[in-house]
Amino acid sequence: MKSSYKSYETVKLKVHSRNKTWQPNIYTKASAAAPLDLIDDMYYKVVRVADNLEAISYSTGSGKAFSKVSYDANGSFFDLKMSNLEPNYMYEISFIRKDGTKYIEIEDRFKFRLEK
Repeated sequence: MKSSYKSYETVKLKVHSRNKTWQPNIYTKASAAAPLDLIDDMYYKVVRVADNLEAISYSTGSGKAFSKVSYDANGSFFDLKMSNLEPNYMYEISFIRKDGTKYIEIEDRFKFRLEK
């Protein structure tokens, strides 16, 4: 993820996740990347930092799942059309995942600035 984007861009953002209990030793650090832990039911939210406005909310209701993260054998990803956001602001992306019947918010958040 870059620190800033242009308002005309459509960006494919990749989300890498690994099992929280993965404990690499010196050999696994030197010889292999962390194994992917694919999350099949994950959603993203985009918030404008200046005023906490939800530009894109979690789409976990009964309607169309527009903020659902896709995944394949290489990991999770989603396309974000920057023209949907207002330029000259800082934005923050956060994620939730479904675990059974409840949603768990992932602690990590990612910030970027949108330029004209």
